Order: sequence, then structure tokens, then C-alpha cells
Amino acid sequence: MNGTSRATALARFLKRAVNYLAVEIQYRLSSSYVFGRPYVLIIDTVNICNLRCPLCPTGLNMPGRPKGKMTLDLYKKILDQLGDYALSVVLHNWGEPLLNRDIFRMVEYAKGLAIKTVLSSNLNAFGEEDAAALVGSGLDELIVSLDGATEETYNEYRRGGNFDHVVRNLNLLVRKKKELGSARPKIVWQFLVFKHNAHEVSQAKALARNIGVDSIDIFSAQLGGPGQTPYTGAANTSDLIARWLSPDRRFIREFDYFSPEGYLSPHKCYFLWKTLTVNWEGAVSPCCCVYDMSTDFGDLTRQTLHSIWNNDLYRASRALFGKSANSAGRRSICEVCKIFKKAV
Repeated sequence: MNGTSRATALARFLKRAVNYLAVEIQYRLSSSYVFGRPYVLIIDTVNICNLRCPLCPTGLNMPGRPKGKMTLDLYKKILDQLGDYALSVVLHNWGEPLLNRDIFRMVEYAKGLAIKTVLSSNLNAFGEEDAAALVGSGLDELIVSLDGATEETYNEYRRGGNFDHVVRNLNLLVRKKKELGSARPKIVWQFLVFKHNAHEVSQAKALARNIGVDSIDIFSAQLGGPGQTPYTGAANTSDLIARWLSPDRRFIREFDYFSPEGYLSPHKCYFLWKTLTVNWEGAVSPCCCVYDMSTDFGDLTRQTLHSIWNNDLYRASRALFGKSANSAGRRSICEVCKIFKKAV
């Protein structure tokens, strides 16, 4: 790294550090106006999927947002606005990101801006060439959704997937990292615990060690419903809990569906201060849990981040968690969301 590059890297580091501290302070103060910029980006590079998971609006083919893939040009436009502030970019939300053919170039562009990159995949649409491209892109972390240790159990939720194919691809990725002498990406096996697969947790851990993935992340599945996240408003939450969730609290990590308080988390929402969620077409959602386009807070194809980040929707939503909550009014989907506990 030459002198100019070092100076640029130092300036970027200092700018991000100052921004991070500003956002964290304003989050703790529950400020409705945020002077800093979001430092975690959730960019849905595609909202199309090759599986039909029954608790996902994409898998259920729910209406609410047109299907499509983000263009590389739009992606670069977003990062060019936020690259000086962002610490990490999550390149998935409602779809399978490997279905976007520009995904590895998107990773490379973020890495060129020294932004940590995270990608989650069901790893079904994947092969030898993809493995080399993925490792070569510099991706920092790959989360692989694999909810079972046998084909039968896996297919109960990951409908349309192939358990053996995913396991082969995990082995392929571990081997490819060794061949290319790369420590990246960190490969995380994500095992969502349901009623039907809780008995296979120990077996999955043993298989993960045998394959050589970096870690296995085991926690309770997340649901949607009118009393919880907004995107499956037609569903009955109590029925979903009875049908899908294991009552074993060892697997509850962040959201507690068995809490008597009515909220999944006792903490304050962090999305509204720290995170920017962008859909494939450039629309901004308040968080990664909101699916329907009618709840959007803005559109980066027509507006700048500056004009969106502290608009009336954002400020009223943040006010729900602060001292001015009583005067916030029902201004957004955040008013009815029961994920995080509000001030009133």
C-alpha cells in the first residue's frame, strides 16, 4: 500500500469511526433525527428464490412487491452514497442471492471500498465454477441454510431443495478454500430449529465438524404473524407456533415467541438508527422484516439517502421508542410491529 492509499484508508477509517459513535449515541438517546448515517446495509440483490419455504413470503409467492434482480449499476449507486460510512453489507433478504449473476461483482465492489460482506444462500444453485468465483470474490462470510441432518427432515421446510447436493457443495467450498489458500469466506452452517428437526441438532454438529465448516449456528426459527412480524398478516401466530416451533428454549437466541409480554424482544429497535434496508428495485424499507412495498420509506432511484434517512416516516417511527412516543401517531408499519418493545 503506497502513501496515498494509506492516507485514503486512514481517512475512511476515521470517518466511519466518527459516524459509528454518532449513531450509537443517538440510538441510546432515542433521537428521532439521526445526524449519522446507517453503517449496516441490507441490500436485497434479488427477491426470487428456487425454494418454497412455507414460512417465507417469497416461498409462499405472496403479493406485495414485484419480483426482480438488482442491477449492478443501481448497487454501485447505493454504495457510492454510503461507502464512506458502511461497515458491512448484507447481500440478501427475500431471495436467493446466487440467482443474481452479478453477485460476485457486487461482493468485489464492496471489498474495494473495504466493506465487510455477508451472503446467505441455500446453496442449491451452485457448482464448481461458482465455488471458485465465490472464494475469489473476497466474500467475508457465507451463511448456508441447512435445517436438518437428513434429506427427509431437510425437505420438511426447505421445499424443493436437495440435502445431498448442499452437503456436496459445502465440501466443495471447504476444498476450494484450501486449493486457493484463502481463509475466506467464513462458512457458517445455519440450522433453524423446528419441531420436526430438533432431534437432529447433535447429528448436524457432528456432520459440520466432519465437513470442516467454520461454525454451525443453531437457533429457533423465526415466524411471522399479526402479533409478530408484519409480513404474514394473514397467518395466525399461535397456529404457526404450534405447527413449527420447538418449545426448547435452549435454541431461542434473539426473539422469544413464548414471551408473555407480547413482544419478541425486550430491546429497542436498532434497524431505524443503524441499518438501511434496500430492496432490489431501490425502495427503502424500515427493516429487513417488512415485505410489502406499501410500507416503504423511500426510493433511492428517485431520492437521495439524505432526503430519506430523516424524513417524516423515519422520525415518527424512531419516536415510538423515545420520550415523544405518545405524539408519534400511527405513521408507519412500525406502529403495529411487535418485534421490539416500544416506549409505551
